[in-house]
Amino acid sequence: MTLSELRKSYRLQVKNGNCTCILSGLPITNIKQLSLEHLTPICRGEWTETHQLENIFPAHKIINNIKDNLLFCEWMDFRKDILQKSLKKYHLEKADRKIVKAAIDNIPYYNINPCTLCIWKNICELER
Repeated sequence: MTLSELRKSYRLQVKNGNCTCILSGLPITNIKQLSLEHLTPICRGEWTETHQLENIFPAHKIINNIKDNLLFCEWMDFRKDILQKSLKKYHLEKADRKIVKAAIDNIPYYNINPCTLCIWKNICELER
């Protein structure tokens, strides 16, 4: 599968109502809200690693922008503080503010082991 095919697949999932943001666990209900999240950010790894399709997931555009260049494990550890600060620090449109608030409310219910999706999991396991 190519990146273009992956993007089309996620858009179809949004249209069918079964696309979930990897960063918040919330459904993505509008194609305009969809962005592609690199769990290991491009700036934090080699191009060949970060552009693997296994590293790319659907995410809410606003949540992905707030996550910025954090690794997925860093995001999972600090997401509540980061999201709460974004409500105070950034001028968010009403729809984006609603998504951020919903993401904060969903934190107790959305726990995922970031290591299971990390492209570096084999390296990390060898170092332990």
